[in-house]
Amino acid sequence: MEIQATEFGGGPRCSWCDKPQEEVAFLIATPTGRPRAYICDECVDVCNSVIEVRSTQSQTDQTGRVPLP
Repeated sequence: MEIQATEFGGGPRCSWCDKPQEEVAFLIATPTGRPRAYICDECVDVCNSVIEVRSTQSQTDQTGRVPLP
């Protein structure tokens, strides 16, 4: 599946959740022009949460213990 920004009537939208720029705090654009894609701050937060959970699971699986902060 190709991820592209939707720019119909009103500007860019998040390529992940399809929310328009007006509904999120900010959009991050791809560093290159073609194809232009965007991700919103809310989707970045979701991605960070997934990475944290995966990282914790990976560390727990290796040692058998939950890591301490």
